[in-house]
Amino acid sequence: MTPQRIAIITAVSREQEQLRSRLGAAPLTCRGGMTLYHAHYHGNELYLVEGGVGKANAAAATAMAVERFAPSLIINTGCCGAYCASTIPVGSVCLATAEHFGDEGCLAPQGQLSLEEISLPLAHKSTGEPVYNTIPMDERLLLLIQNCAQNVRTPILQGSFVTVSNCSGMQLVGDALHERYQAIAESMEGAAVALTALRYAIPFIEIRGVSNLVEDRDFSQWRINDAVSVAQTFVQLLLGYSGLQDWLAQASTKER
Repeated sequence: MTPQRIAIITAVSREQEQLRSRLGAAPLTCRGGMTLYHAHYHGNELYLVEGGVGKANAAAATAMAVERFAPSLIINTGCCGAYCASTIPVGSVCLATAEHFGDEGCLAPQGQLSLEEISLPLAHKSTGEPVYNTIPMDERLLLLIQNCAQNVRTPILQGSFVTVSNCSGMQLVGDALHERYQAIAESMEGAAVALTALRYAIPFIEIRGVSNLVEDRDFSQWRINDAVSVAQTFVQLLLGYSGLQDWLAQASTKER
């Protein structure tokens, strides 16, 4: 079987250091101030990129990984905050079924207007269809991940994610984003990685651990270490899942 390349994008070190340790990853030289590691796992090549916090860093890190390594799959992982109305417990593993750019648009007297409402697409699909605030996920990959979770008996919750530049430090703000996008959680990078993957027509998945609820900010209630640990544990299980290996092999055959 031809080895496949997988790029794993995180914002900060602790969102990938467990994977680096378990996989025996070695550092690679990378320009642009990013931290980059390489590992072999189940016959595939893994590239772990610590790109930095926020959408700009995430897009740059993803583009660098694509241009340098031409991966067959991009995975974004790390922690996230769950919206209170989603009733998702802290410490849960979550899978994004879509990504939404929560800040892009126009804040008008009548409220937040989407990019579609102001006729400013972020990009266009290969079909020519415009892409506004929402990036959908590949349904075949979502099903594969659900099957993996069942196979390893790991509960994984799924729903739309929102990506923001200004984290919601008040429940009132989080509740509004939950209602606007029917989303379960927010982070600061996911949609940027998803959009970059879409531009390059590379399959993308996002798996995050819930570190906190999006409520009036109380850092004493956050469990970041638990969140990044459960996310990395599931990503490692997914990387070793036979269903993913089969999917990668089929993708490789199509490319050839």
